Amino acid sequence: MDTDDNGLMICAGAAVLVLIVHWFIAALAAAIEKIRPRIKSLEEKETAFRHIARQLEKPQRLEFTFLAERSISSVITAFLIELVCWDSLLPFIRKIAGDYEFLPFIVLAAGFLLSAVIIALCNSTASRIGSQKAEELLRKNGRSTDILVVIMFPLQCIVRGLDWLFGGGKSDEEESAVTEEEFLLMVDAGNETGLIEESQKEMINNIIDFDDVMISNV
Repeated sequence: MDTDDNGLMICAGAAVLVLIVHWFIAALAAAIEKIRPRIKSLEEKETAFRHIARQLEKPQRLEFTFLAERSISSVITAFLIELVCWDSLLPFIRKIAGDYEFLPFIVLAAGFLLSAVIIALCNSTASRIGSQKAEELLRKNGRSTDILVVIMFPLQCIVRGLDWLFGGGKSDEEESAVTEEEFLLMVDAGNETGLIEESQKEMINNIIDFDDVMISNV
């Protein structure tokens, strides 16, 4: 197996991995949308839905998080599929049909169309399964939303900025505000993913506890 074949396998494997992660997150988004009207009653019955309920208190932030993930996953998947098509499909067609001037553009269009179809199928199946098994999926993976919000925060800010720039953003201060409890949940999620070290987490908690003590003494 030569270097080109190794490169094709790496690109194809990376595309599959990105699609699997995107499928899981898309299923989570569909599940959250399905149980949204019943989240309060579910939260009272099972603590597993507490993280979802907290995130739904700021629905726009969750919406931008899913939008940012969907955008970056689509771009990465399309890029990787284009690479695979360019390195495998283009030489194959040249051997059969010859080297035509517009052949590279045809291959690029084919790669784009293929990636669009694959992403659409991925979103469709994820939405259907997420809606059908909403409670089961969120009961086992509800904490994943906290982790996703932390990881996607930089991209979420970019999407928010673009939305505000083109006049679609909300100026509601409540929507953009982060409560102390939500901040601590994000710190816990960051600690679990390794983005925040244990010593940093303890320092943040101590600062907040100290601030609470100071306020209570006033």
